[in-house]
Amino acid sequence: MSWGIRIIFLYVGFVGMIVFMVMLTMREKVDLVTPDYYKQELEFQQTIDSKERAHASAAQPTIGVVDGNLVAVYPDKSVSGKIAVYRPSDSGKDFEVAITVGEDGNQIIPGSRFVKGLYKVTIHWDKDGNTHQSEYSVYMP
Repeated sequence: MSWGIRIIFLYVGFVGMIVFMVMLTMREKVDLVTPDYYKQELEFQQTIDSKERAHASAAQPTIGVVDGNLVAVYPDKSVSGKIAVYRPSDSGKDFEVAITVGEDGNQIIPGSRFVKGLYKVTIHWDKDGNTHQSEYSVYMP
């Protein structure tokens, strides 16, 4: 086999590899965090203010994973609002639940609603007529 044929094989192999890589990347699913991303961007100053209020508040809730369930702990039982759960890798796994504080100040979201992986949990809560927002990253086992 001459060196010219070897160069052609090398070139064809390289082009084939590039075409294969382009096909793989075109199949990758890319989702925005939320469908109304641009609307939320315009309201971003309100989000910053609500995060600052939450950070300064003694009633800021905490999030944790206990026995495979997501548990929100509220120091103040009189809060209201919603919990938004985002799965960065798959927007089909996103959901929202209303805040329902139990007698012990906890809210349990069953682990059956989750698949293994990383989630971003945002708690939008109202206290004394002011909105607050707390964000957490949680890995569900």
